Amino acid sequence: MKWRWIWLTTISVIGLLGLVGCGAQPGKVTGVVYQGPDKQPAANAQVVVYELKSESLTGLEVYQKGTILSKQLADGNGAFSFSLPPGAYVIEVWIEGLEVASRMVKVKPGRTVTVDLEVTVPAP
Repeated sequence: MKWRWIWLTTISVIGLLGLVGCGAQPGKVTGVVYQGPDKQPAANAQVVVYELKSESLTGLEVYQKGTILSKQLADGNGAFSFSLPPGAYVIEVWIEGLEVASRMVKVKPGRTVTVDLEVTVPAP
């Protein structure tokens, strides 16, 4: 009987540790950067991931970019991919001479978020 209790306890602890480990699993943010209204892939666009900071002011939630966490150049097809811990982020993309595009995203454990962004020519 004592061994049965030890066995069940051990199995329970291993199961709980497995569940805790799943919560720390990273997620992914993938996407494509497009240039202009004709949606041409923007090769070599700078893609930056910022932490998303939030603050409550008089009942309103205010969001802003925080620290840069990662950055990369989009590939020849405008594609990018980041593996990130669960949380909220700002994905920002820019090409010199064009408007900056950004989007807030929420990353969940083991999930992939797809974010396509379009950079455009600034208005005159």
